[in-house]
Amino acid sequence: MRSLGFFLPLLAVNGIGPRASVQPQQHVATSGKVCESFRKAAVFRRKATTFCRRTLYRSSQMMERPEIVLRGDIRAAKVLEEALWLQWKHGYPRTPMGFPQLTHGYHAYPAQLQPKAAHILLDLLPGRVLYDPFVGGGTSIIEAMRKGYQAYGTDISPLAVFVSQFHTWRPSLREVEELKKAVDDIVMELRVAAENIFRNKQPIDAERHGQSSGNHFSAIRLEDLRDAVNARGLRCESFEVQRALWFILSALVHRGQLRRQGRGGNNKARKGRDAYGADLQGPATEAVEFHDLVTAYRNMAREYLKRLQSFSEMVGDGVPDPYIARGDATEDILKVFEEERRRSKNGLFVDAVLTSPPYPAVYDYLSVAREARSRLGGESEPLVNPETGAADFRRRLVTSVGTSDFAGTPLPKLARRGGARVQWPEEWRNGEMGSKRELRRDKSPLAYAETWAHDHEAWLRGVKNILRIGGRCAVIIGDSDAGWIDTLESTEDAASLVGLTVKASASIFGSPSRQRKSPRTEHAILLENTMEGFPPENVVATRRAAQTAKRKAREEAASIRRSKFSLRTWFRER
Repeated sequence: MRSLGFFLPLLAVNGIGPRASVQPQQHVATSGKVCESFRKAAVFRRKATTFCRRTLYRSSQMMERPEIVLRGDIRAAKVLEEALWLQWKHGYPRTPMGFPQLTHGYHAYPAQLQPKAAHILLDLLPGRVLYDPFVGGGTSIIEAMRKGYQAYGTDISPLAVFVSQFHTWRPSLREVEELKKAVDDIVMELRVAAENIFRNKQPIDAERHGQSSGNHFSAIRLEDLRDAVNARGLRCESFEVQRALWFILSALVHRGQLRRQGRGGNNKARKGRDAYGADLQGPATEAVEFHDLVTAYRNMAREYLKRLQSFSEMVGDGVPDPYIARGDATEDILKVFEEERRRSKNGLFVDAVLTSPPYPAVYDYLSVAREARSRLGGESEPLVNPETGAADFRRRLVTSVGTSDFAGTPLPKLARRGGARVQWPEEWRNGEMGSKRELRRDKSPLAYAETWAHDHEAWLRGVKNILRIGGRCAVIIGDSDAGWIDTLESTEDAASLVGLTVKASASIFGSPSRQRKSPRTEHAILLENTMEGFPPENVVATRRAAQTAKRKAREEAASIRRSKFSLRTWFRER
C-alpha cells in the first residue's frame, strides 16, 4: 500500500486546495494572512488525509482472493475458506472493522491466529470444553470464552503461558483497585526521584538517561522503573497483581523493541525519537503516546485495565476461568491435566481443539522467550508470594518440562571466570517443535522432515487421547518458507496414524507472509475423532513405512534438481 504522501500533492494541482509554497520567512511581513493560510492548509490536509485513507481502505476491501482449494465436506470447507481468508488478509493482532479488539495483541507475540478467524472456526466445533495445545498469545482461549467454552491451554514457551494467562485474566474489583493504586504509587515514587535529581542538580549521564528538555521523567531509566515495579510488587496483597505489574512492564519493553526494529504491525519501519518516543504506536489499534518511560508505563496500565474491562463484560460471569499451564504438546498431555482427569468420569474430557501449530523452520519461540526475559532484566531472584513469603506460583503443575514462570525465572549470571554465561534452564532451551534452530542443527532437510513428522504425530496422538468420540480439531498451519514440507500432507499422514479423520480442508497458495514478502502456502484443516482407541500396530507400521519412503523419494528428487542447477551454474561460469 502506497503512503498517503504520494496522493496529497496530486490534490493540490490546478488550484485545488491551498498551495504549500508559503515560506515561514514571509511570516514577518504578513503574519495574519500567513497564519490564516497555514490554518486553512492544515484543515485541508486533514480532510485530504481522511479521504485518502477511506479510499485506500475501500480498495483493500475489494481485494481479490487468491486461489483457495477446498476438499472434503463442502459446508465445513466453506467455513475453513472464510477463516483462512481472514487470516491471510488481516493477520494479527489487528482485528477487522467492527470486531472487538479486547486483549488481543496487548502484549506482542509472534505468529498468532486472527481473532475473527478463530471466532468463525469455533462454529465448526462441538461441545463446551476446548483445548489449545499451542496457546501462544491466547487468541483461541479468548474467543472460546466469549462463546461460553471451558478453555484449556498449554505451551512449551514460558512467554506464551505468561502472556495468555494475563490476556485472559478477569480480576476482581479488589484486584483492580489494588493494581490502580500500585501503578499510581510507582508513578509518584519515580516522580519524586526525578524531581530530586533536578533539584539537587545531579549530573545526568546523557547516554544512560537520554535528553529531553522540560521533562523531569527523562531522567528515569528502565532500570529505575524496573526497581520501582519490583519494590512495589513486594508490598502487593495479591500475587496476581504483583505479576500483572511485571506483565505491563514486559508489554511496554516488547513494544519498544518492536518499535526500535521497525516492526509495529506492518512491514514499513517507523521513524521515531527513540524506543519510547512520543509517536510510538503499539500493535493495538489504539495509539498510545509515550513521552517517557513513566508516562508510558502509566498509559500501558490504563490501556490494559480498559481492555480487561471490555473482555470481562463480553465474557460474562457464568464462564469459568481458563486453565493455562506449561506443557509440551509432543509429550503426554494427560500428565498436564491429571487433576482434571480425576474430576472427570473418564479420561476423555475435551470436546474440541482449536490451535495453530508452529510452522516448520519459521520461528524459534523459545529464543523469543529468552530474549523477552533478558530485556525485562531484574535480579536473579524469582517472584515472591507475599502471602507465603517464599517463591510460589499459583498455577504450579507437574508437567513433563517441570515448573517455571516467565517473570519469576532467574536470569543466568555471567560466570566470574572467563566471562562465559551460565546456560538457561533446560525447559528454556530444548523441546520446541518445528524450530528453525533444529534445521540448522540437523543440516539435512530429510532429517528435519523426519523429526517434524514424528513431532506432528506426537501432538496429534496427545489430542486423540483427550478428545471425545465425535470431537473435532480445527488447525491452521502453513508450509515452510522454502516450501519443501507440505504441512497438509503431513497432517493427513499423522492423522491416519493416530486414528483421526480429515473431514475438510482449505488451502491458500502463495499467500504473502505478514513478516516477509515471500509466498507461503497455508492450510485450514478440520479433523474428527470417529473411532475409539488407535489403529492396530501393524497398520500403523505399514503406513509409517510408506510415508517414510515417500519423504525419501521427494528428497532424492529435490537433491537431483539441486545438483542439475549447480551443474548448469558451473557451465555458465566457465
